[in-house]
Amino acid sequence: MSKRAKRSLQLSLQGIEQAKKALTAKALSQTTLAKQLQITRQTISKFFRGERVDRQYFIQLSESLDLEWDEISQPSSSEGDLKTTASESNSSQLDVIVHRLYQQGYGSIQHRYGTMRVLDMSQPIPLNKIYIDVHVLETIQSRRRLEVADLGITENYSSLNKNPEERILGLQAIEKYSRLIILGKPASGKTTFLKYLALQGDSGIFPDKKLPIFISLKDFVSTERNLNLQNYIQRIFFMCYEKEINLFKKLLYSGRFLILLDGLDEVSQPYRGDVIREINKLADDFYKNHFVISCRLAAIDYRFEKFTEV
Repeated sequence: MSKRAKRSLQLSLQGIEQAKKALTAKALSQTTLAKQLQITRQTISKFFRGERVDRQYFIQLSESLDLEWDEISQPSSSEGDLKTTASESNSSQLDVIVHRLYQQGYGSIQHRYGTMRVLDMSQPIPLNKIYIDVHVLETIQSRRRLEVADLGITENYSSLNKNPEERILGLQAIEKYSRLIILGKPASGKTTFLKYLALQGDSGIFPDKKLPIFISLKDFVSTERNLNLQNYIQRIFFMCYEKEINLFKKLLYSGRFLILLDGLDEVSQPYRGDVIREINKLADDFYKNHFVISCRLAAIDYRFEKFTEV
């Protein structure tokens, strides 16, 4: 074993899951944790991806998450499973590919999603200048169970609309659920949040680096003649990252895409059933990827069986 390996540690696959759960339980983001511990954002990202970090940082991070560092660390190759080591090596190689692709395509992504118009402003402004942290409710208020007493006491009426213990950061919801539907009222920020996610790229939100693909479902229906969502995503991939077909398929099968499907409620009724079938098919065939759908709250009169609604 090299001297560097002795001085550094990495999370096991189980340790990655435990660390992510501990971070969510503490209502922290990776950025917040980095600021609290005064550790670089890059080190935090590597820790949660299961890459090697300096031993002292590994122990410090483990203790801050109330985890035993020696229980969540990856054994050395002489002790561990060689197949697991090979798999993690392949994952790291894909991380490098995804990072390079995102850096190459950043200009295109910034051009597509980096600005927006607000109200009656005369020109678009950078999204990062106006974006604020999004919070979501894990329990949808219209589906909450209430006691009869709650409905009969006037002074407690305001409490029906407040349930702070259920509110989490939007980025934490993205980490927690690989298939997510974000519901909200018109102009509540759903599209802005999805575009913000597209701009984050490989910032360390996920253990494995992801390439964002933002899709307006309304545009998909109006421009895709045969309503084939996989082909449409492939076309956007080429426009953003300009890479060959074989690499696209490899990344898709490996789960390296963050697929952002915006405005399900904007799809006209005659096409909605076909679009829903395409989404379900894509999510089943390529289940390793992350999927996020946005929709108006009042418009969701159907269910995606394997998606979580917030």
